[in-house]
Amino acid sequence: MVGERTHNTCEPMARPAPVHPGAELCRAVNLTSHRRSFRRRPVKARKVRRLEWLALPDWDRSSCAPNPLRLAWFCWHAADMEGFDPATSFGPDVSQRYDDDLRGDEAETVDFLAGLVGGGSALEFAIGTGRVALPLSQRGVGVDGIELSPDMVARLREKPGGDKLDVTMGDMSSASGPRENYSLVYLVYNTIYNLLTQDDPVRCFENAARHLGPDGVFVVEAGVPSALLRGDQFINVEHLSNGEVVLDVNRYDAVTQVLDENHVSLTNDGVRLGPISCRLIWPSEMDLMAKIAGMRLLHRWAGWNAEPFTATSARQVSVYAR
Repeated sequence: MVGERTHNTCEPMARPAPVHPGAELCRAVNLTSHRRSFRRRPVKARKVRRLEWLALPDWDRSSCAPNPLRLAWFCWHAADMEGFDPATSFGPDVSQRYDDDLRGDEAETVDFLAGLVGGGSALEFAIGTGRVALPLSQRGVGVDGIELSPDMVARLREKPGGDKLDVTMGDMSSASGPRENYSLVYLVYNTIYNLLTQDDPVRCFENAARHLGPDGVFVVEAGVPSALLRGDQFINVEHLSNGEVVLDVNRYDAVTQVLDENHVSLTNDGVRLGPISCRLIWPSEMDLMAKIAGMRLLHRWAGWNAEPFTATSARQVSVYAR
């Protein structure tokens, strides 16, 4: 998750005219990404290839001026967003502001994980900046990590105690951790969705199983797809204030189970895009992946406080064992 950002300029189809804030979206550069957990954390970086305007009668495409009675939106129309590489998504810019947008349940996460590790050690897949690993290590747990981004690890090292954690650089679906026989391997905040093929998360489960001791467990936390999707195209308003509007623009492919989304920040200073792709996994599919890896489901809850998992749950916290 490191490397230079790609820069593309997308121009409106019509000639330039008085600038409306929506027109700035077509001229956006310096595309960045997050790693997100549907609040949050992207994982990789992408670039926009083409943006087309909807041919709606209440949108003046020549001036980008909206009809005051009804604001017509734009959409991604035949606008392929090129695949992004996780090795280039969490570069210096993202790593430095990654902890500015915490989910707010970090303490509950650490309490839950600490209750499972006992007197053993823990391995975090995609340890990032250590937002979970560091407070867990402060509980006296020996925590190691696997991480793809050198910049995220560099940010981890800047924090108190960050230089004491042992981190292997590599892909969490294949890299080996610093030791063996962990009591706990965990992967949280939707990060398993960053693996974009069906085979990759299977390999991730297999890699987790290889690292577990006889009584060890693998914890996966992720959103439930049914709670995240509203058809194949939809927009969420993530933030709305006098100085900024943040939109989450989504397109879902039910065949590949890949959700392409772009977090669009509109301010008076310009536009910033945060693109990401995630392959969503249903709980039953995750259980099958665990079975392929030689593990079984022990528990599934709807949150870190062991809330019952039901058909309407928005997320899952699943615990697997060999």
